[in-house]
Amino acid sequence: MNYLRLRAKRKLTGARAFTTETRRALSFTENNMKIKVTSILVLCACLAYGQRDSLRSNKFCIEIPPLSYIDVYSLPTYQVTAEMGLYRNFSLCIEGGGYFGINGSGVFSSAGRISDVKGYMAKAEIKIYTNAKHISNGSYISLEGVYKKQSFNWQDSIHLTPPYLTTFRDYKNIYCLNIKIGRSEIDKSGIIFDEYFGLGVRFRNVNSTLTPQQVGALKYDDDSNYDSGLTGQEVIPGKNVYPNIVLGFKIGYCIR
Repeated sequence: MNYLRLRAKRKLTGARAFTTETRRALSFTENNMKIKVTSILVLCACLAYGQRDSLRSNKFCIEIPPLSYIDVYSLPTYQVTAEMGLYRNFSLCIEGGGYFGINGSGVFSSAGRISDVKGYMAKAEIKIYTNAKHISNGSYISLEGVYKKQSFNWQDSIHLTPPYLTTFRDYKNIYCLNIKIGRSEIDKSGIIFDEYFGLGVRFRNVNSTLTPQQVGALKYDDDSNYDSGLTGQEVIPGKNVYPNIVLGFKIGYCIR
C-alpha cells in the first residue's frame, strides 16, 4: 500500500514539474512572438513612410534576416544574403550561415535539454520580378533550395525498466524546396526591405547515438520532467517528408 502511495506521489510530482516547464516554455514563446510581430510592424511602417525609389534596380545588395537570430521553435542562426541582378528582372540570391554554439536554445531553453550546437546552412534562390520595367525591384516570385546540416546534444528520458535520463547526440540533414512570393522596396538612401511568404516541401534525415532499443523507448511518456512528446519527430532518428512554410523579411543595403 505504501509502495502504491509513493508511486502515485511521484507521478503527481512529475506531472506538476512537467506542467510548470511547459508553461514556462509557452510563456517564452509568446514573448518572443510579440517581439517578432512588433519588429515587422515597425519596419513596415518605416518603409511605408520612407522615400521609395521605384525606378532603381537592385544590381547587388547585402541583406540579413533578423528573425533568424531569435528563432523560438528551431535553433538561432546567423545568416547573410547576397543578391545580384542577372538579366533585366532576373536575380540570384546566395545565402549562408551557421548555428550559434550555445546551450539551451529554443522553447526548451529553461530545461537545459540542448547543448553543443554545431552546423551550417546554405540557400540558393532565383527571383523573377513581375514588373513591366524589367528591373530587380518590387513584387517577385522565386524558387528556393535550402540545405541545413545540424548536430547537437539532447537530454531526454528512456522508458525502459527502470526509466532513466540520458544524453545523446543527434545529426540532422534537412533539404527544402520552396516557391515564394514577395516584395522588395528600395528607398532613396539605398536601404532595401524584402518581405516574403512561401510554401514547399521539407525532407529530414536524422541519425543519433541511441541504440534501436533506446529509440523505441524514447517515444513513450513517463514520470520524468523530460519527455519527447512535445518535440515529436524532431529528435527521433529516421527519414521524413513534411510540408514547409516560409514567412519572414530581410533588411539590407544596395551597394550598386
